Amino acid sequence: MAAAVHAVLPFAFQTTASAVVDRLHARIHGPRGVETASDPTGEHLAA
Repeated sequence: MAAAVHAVLPFAFQTTASAVVDRLHARIHGPRGVETASDPTGEHLAA
């Protein structure tokens, strides 16, 4: 809804959509900028 209002009134809700995307990304992958440890061989251990 905020993006639709922003389309008509560009000065309104200027950062709302990017904030929502950042929250979704953090929820799925963890916070941006935080690197995860990786296996240098490219193989993953089975749990």
